[in-house]
Amino acid sequence: MPRAGAPTDPSTAAEQREAERLHWDAFWAGHGAKDALFDRTLWIIRRIFASHHARLLARRCRQQAAVSNPSLQFLEIGCGSATTSGYVGRHLEGYRGFAIDLSPEALAVARRINPGLHCIVADALALPFAEGEFALAFSSGVIEHFDRSAAHAMVHEHCRVVKKGGTVAVTVPWKASPLNLLRILCGRRWPFGHESPFSFAELRSFLAKLALDGVEIRSVFATTLTGIGTRNHLPKAGNTPAEEGIPAACKLEWT
Repeated sequence: MPRAGAPTDPSTAAEQREAERLHWDAFWAGHGAKDALFDRTLWIIRRIFASHHARLLARRCRQQAAVSNPSLQFLEIGCGSATTSGYVGRHLEGYRGFAIDLSPEALAVARRINPGLHCIVADALALPFAEGEFALAFSSGVIEHFDRSAAHAMVHEHCRVVKKGGTVAVTVPWKASPLNLLRILCGRRWPFGHESPFSFAELRSFLAKLALDGVEIRSVFATTLTGIGTRNHLPKAGNTPAEEGIPAACKLEWT
């Protein structure tokens, strides 16, 4: 995997996304069907985090809806099991939920546990939606799997599909957390693939460069950071370092 901050050329970006897809296909094919202690524990942890994130996202979304016309749609990017989307849907009654992931195996799990969610196989670097379709776009544990150039392009896409006055949020591992020390100690045995955690200051700077207003950074259980802001204007496409590596089209599969 490219190191954090390394430049991204088209071939490297495509290879990186394909490697991630293969990794997560294998992960969800096993984890989604197993009932071992590790898998049960991970589902419990995932639900605790997802519930916390969903309350934060829904509260911010409702606050923004009070001062602007809501689109009544939200999107989770790189959704995995889409557990967070399930909780967000409970808090935002009347909203239509959408979720995208490169991994068909992940979406099979997402569809099973979230039957009302619209799940689509798509690339986070080229979302198959028009500008301003959603009141909320978010990702949890996604952009740290890519170098910073590709991560910047991904969050640019988050911003693009959110309406003016809407909410954009990303959750990433915190570099200063004990969990990151465990990741380092595990080395190649870490089950969640390549990761480049963020510091508090780096995440704030990262989001500020994407033209988000009112950015807040919150620590979640001293392990992850959630950055959340309001999209009032869109950064120019020319400011996206990985623009030349973004595919022109992506495959869609609707539920």
